[in-house]
Amino acid sequence: MGNAAMNIGEQELQVIGEYVRAHLSEWTLQSGAGPYAGLDRALIERIVRVEEGLKALHDQMDLRFEQVDKRFEEMLHYMDKRFEAFDKRFVILQWVMGLGFTAIAGLMTLFNYF
Repeated sequence: MGNAAMNIGEQELQVIGEYVRAHLSEWTLQSGAGPYAGLDRALIERIVRVEEGLKALHDQMDLRFEQVDKRFEEMLHYMDKRFEAFDKRFVILQWVMGLGFTAIAGLMTLFNYF
């Protein structure tokens, strides 16, 4: 039997290796030696619950981020309104000051000639 193994060439070994690699995952699943073979059923259920909890937490975080984004947009809109009102006050103030200086200059000119 040892002699038969010696007679196998390198090419035959490669063919056998490729065949084993192609079917190894299928054989391990059939034999029950898959990725979860050594884990207890309760542990698997616990892992599933943790994953569901993480998904729920992720959904809550997304919702809160959306709420924060909405709040920032509202704040920007409110600040824009305040700056527009402030700018309007400055325009009115400039007009009043301009009219006041014009009136004072006109009165000074009027009183200097008379």
